[in-house]
Amino acid sequence: MSSLKNLGLSGPFERLCKALLVFCAITVSMALLDLGQVKAEELSPSERAWLLHNQPVVFVSQASYPPFEFTNQEGQRQGMCLDLVRWIAEEYDFQIRLVDMSFQDAQQAVLERRADVLTSLFYSRERDQRFDFSQTTWEVPAMIFVPADRPDIIGLADLAGKRIAMQRGDYAEEFLRTKGIVYEIVPVRSFAEAADMVLAGQADAMIGDRPIVLHHLYTNGSIDRMKTVGTPLYVGQNSMAASEGAKDLISILNKGIDLARQKGVFEEISIKWLGTSLKAEENDRTRLPFGIVIVMIGSVGIAMLLLAWVLHLRAMLRQQAAELREASDHNRFLKTTSVWREIAYRAGLFLVILAPLTVAGNYVLVHKIILPAFQNLESNEVKAKLDGAQKTMDIISRQL
Repeated sequence: MSSLKNLGLSGPFERLCKALLVFCAITVSMALLDLGQVKAEELSPSERAWLLHNQPVVFVSQASYPPFEFTNQEGQRQGMCLDLVRWIAEEYDFQIRLVDMSFQDAQQAVLERRADVLTSLFYSRERDQRFDFSQTTWEVPAMIFVPADRPDIIGLADLAGKRIAMQRGDYAEEFLRTKGIVYEIVPVRSFAEAADMVLAGQADAMIGDRPIVLHHLYTNGSIDRMKTVGTPLYVGQNSMAASEGAKDLISILNKGIDLARQKGVFEEISIKWLGTSLKAEENDRTRLPFGIVIVMIGSVGIAMLLLAWVLHLRAMLRQQAAELREASDHNRFLKTTSVWREIAYRAGLFLVILAPLTVAGNYVLVHKIILPAFQNLESNEVKAKLDGAQKTMDIISRQL
């Protein structure tokens, strides 16, 4: 830390800078370590063995569940779930085969092990008895849709006794059963078909996954003919699913999903298809990666250090500039001269006041004290001499 002294840092400020430097070094090191760990988690021996004996892995999706999975006009399978599947397969280097079916047929294909993974299935306790689920990939709200001019259906309770268009195998059937709603089901193959049944007057309402139904309505120019009512009946925890007991396969999928979150793949896919990201189920899915947080904290520490350094240097520069101005101040001589002038003035004033006093004192001393004393002394000496001379003359006169 001797370089700090070379910069003119000392005392408490030097200790503060040392502490900040140590803090920044630790946080940056932790960030680099954490960011360096954003790589594919190693597969276990049993997981590698499963992939070795089961490639290509067959993923079955719905033919009409946009934007999550669908078949476009050219017959290509596209969508958010399929982009995620392709990314995981590339990251872990295994072969896949994509097929599509109706939703109910896709579930049956997985249960009969004609397909390995269903790419999109809402989690529920009832379904968990038959399927093994991955982590949630996206959350999807389900709404009640009715004709735009229908005023009598405004919530869940109003569905009682109504004709409800419903996709075969959809979670909505299980949901209404748990709520005790008695209704007449109008079974269809897809949400698009359910919407068309409502618009045609063959059903009173439908329960559908909001993004999928809106996609169909926008695509067909029917968005102004239907409306949603109330709040979402539920928010589906969309996941991948395999047949019960597929432990290794689900573990591989979960590792891929975790890695995709760490690398921002979910955000990229959501922006690609929706223009924004959907809220994830778990809190840690919405948090910034730990390494990014550490980098941000370290950056703040470095910024604080630089700010403190700049302020310190600024203070030093101001002090040095003041010293230079003082050293180069041409008025400094004038200021010094003014001081001497003040001294001379005060000395002159002292002399002017002291001189008369000195003269008066000298006069009193000489004429009132010294001269009379001297005159008296002289008078006494003269008298003594005269007395002595008189005595001498008296002696001489007596001898004569």
